[in-house]
Amino acid sequence: MLYKTQRAFRDLKRKLGAPGSPVRHLRRAAYRALHPGRVRERADYGRKLTAALTPELAKTVQELRDTGTANFNAHLDPAMLQELDAHYQTQIAPRAAEAAGLKSHRFFFELTRDEDNATDNILVRFALQEKVLAAAAAYLGTAPFFQRTKVLESRGIEQDKWEASQLWHRDYADSRAVWLWVYLTDVLSVENGPYTYLPVKASARVKNSLFPRRIMDDEIDGSDLKGEVRQITGPRLTAFLVDSTSIYHMGSRLAPGHTRCIYMASFVDPVYHQIVVQPKEPLDADRRLLFQP
Repeated sequence: MLYKTQRAFRDLKRKLGAPGSPVRHLRRAAYRALHPGRVRERADYGRKLTAALTPELAKTVQELRDTGTANFNAHLDPAMLQELDAHYQTQIAPRAAEAAGLKSHRFFFELTRDEDNATDNILVRFALQEKVLAAAAAYLGTAPFFQRTKVLESRGIEQDKWEASQLWHRDYADSRAVWLWVYLTDVLSVENGPYTYLPVKASARVKNSLFPRRIMDDEIDGSDLKGEVRQITGPRLTAFLVDSTSIYHMGSRLAPGHTRCIYMASFVDPVYHQIVVQPKEPLDADRRLLFQP
């Protein structure tokens, strides 16, 4: 009996600490209650950032709210996009030969290093473009906390079944979130593992539990949701925003021998987060909110 009680306690503790646990709502409420001054500061700076919200950009943000994704190429500085591409080709891509697969995702290889998260690096500067920050602030309703950047390479491997993030899921954060994605390689077909998702309204119909689980293909294929599935394909340097906390999605289902590389920058309405991005210059009171929760 004691053993069963201990095992049940361990299982409950694991569930409460797992991504998607209802405890995340308590953490968010506690943060806002304990830091009212910081919450007000963020709201004020968020309003300043949204001053750069043009009608076209506002339309893109509304598309993100309505569907969970939105193409963003029209709002990016073309010169910075080319600089990002050149940096990937010359500095990041060569790291692939030595990269090790993640333990939790053996088909994922992270190519970024700690030194890449400095504000003078193009990986960070690219995410700090005025219109990126304006869109993130408008969507989140506050000044975003810039979590980090990543460059991830997915590789097609021999698999008997899909696993981990290749299965349908939501990303669970303590708050709402916005990711800026850029395809650094061509993703023109299903063999390249395109970002695949159910729009917001369709995602709301997916049956899950209080402690969320991965959703198997047959649960989608055997329902009226099958016709709602969307994929984001495009040539190298296709850029889009996504809130993967609001939509069910999956990806990295590459055919053996294929690779896909993405740039990702993440913004959240902060609760408690590790500080990763390191400013290289003194910051004014507003700007520091981008890097401190």
